[in-house]
Amino acid sequence: MRLWKRDRADSPAVPEGKPAASTIMTSWPTLGDPDGLGIGAPIPEKAVGLPALLGAISRGAHGVGMMPQIVYRGEAPYRERARDTWQWDLLHKRPSSDPGVVPLTFRADIAASLMGDGNAYIRKYKAGGRVLELGVLDPRQVEPKRRADGRVVFTDRTEAPAVDRTSDDIIMVRTFQWGSSARNRLKGISPITAARLLIAAGLGRQQFEALLYKRGVRPGAVLSFPGEIGQEEAEGWIDLFGSKYAGAERSHGIAALGGGATFTPLPVSLEDAQFVEAIRITTQQVGAIYGIPPVFLGDTAQQATDQDWRMLVTFGLGWIYMAIDQAMSADTDLFPQGGDLMVETLADALLRSDAPTRYAAYKDGRQGSWITANEIRAMENLPPVPGGDEILITPVGGAPNPGPAADRQR
Repeated sequence: MRLWKRDRADSPAVPEGKPAASTIMTSWPTLGDPDGLGIGAPIPEKAVGLPALLGAISRGAHGVGMMPQIVYRGEAPYRERARDTWQWDLLHKRPSSDPGVVPLTFRADIAASLMGDGNAYIRKYKAGGRVLELGVLDPRQVEPKRRADGRVVFTDRTEAPAVDRTSDDIIMVRTFQWGSSARNRLKGISPITAARLLIAAGLGRQQFEALLYKRGVRPGAVLSFPGEIGQEEAEGWIDLFGSKYAGAERSHGIAALGGGATFTPLPVSLEDAQFVEAIRITTQQVGAIYGIPPVFLGDTAQQATDQDWRMLVTFGLGWIYMAIDQAMSADTDLFPQGGDLMVETLADALLRSDAPTRYAAYKDGRQGSWITANEIRAMENLPPVPGGDEILITPVGGAPNPGPAADRQR
């Protein structure tokens, strides 16, 4: 029996303790101004303007979201997909009733929290002791602390007034820590914080670029006259020259000047050329911070190789989805102790090869007697067929598989 309540008379039914619209991760941590660059303020509101950083967080979060989270029953190698469980429906179909929250966006919110803040907090909305929905909280609005009795509580400020919650209500996922001081004993370190010097320098360069375009004076060409001319006459020549030769469609035309005027074009400066190269360097450095190959961050000088994809999934995304899987599998509300259920991300979803390569691998596995026809069909999203669960024992083209023992005795 589902226990529901309404926050208002006209609001939709929600699980106990769940607001009409759950609060998800919508803001980011702060960087400060460690190097006196005048940046200050909340960093990702400015840092996401750095294309490489936004690309890393966006691709990382959506990459994790694209990989399905599978609920399994039993221990390897005899485990099987537990499609008949409520945990499968919750994680694989609909983690929340909030509009737009599907498994992809739910997992992307968790990944973005980890990549941006170093911590993610998943609120459990329960009724009758069972988890009905999950929601990702703004990590800046949740503060974990250890009480005198040793129990960890989470001060949740996503709603007013703030309330202390426990692991009965929140699943915490975090990155690595530095040191063991009281300040960071519970919280993970944001990759942005770890690389604050690099990003601050990048933002300083970006700020300089914005000011250059806003306040800088760099005309594309100069009209010079041998004698003195008034402002009105000068503006007349500029308007005339611009109307006839400005713009791509009028470029490279023949100019005719009077009054002894000469035309001097201004080429791209060396500083501008170096700035373009600096953007490429920043892309490579941000990619190194997050373990994401530059080819996935807008570096169009090359195409992604199989090694790039494996680098992305293993080092760029692996720590994220493994931390999420292990935190959820250890939660006793989602997976009660004594049960045989657990969750694991199917990373192969991002490493799916082209059709000829897959078919060749399937053939080798089938003939190598370690995969069945129905297992192959499942990976291609096809239904099972009768007799497709048999392991091929004899080589292709040889005698058929031996039947049951009773058949062999006849």
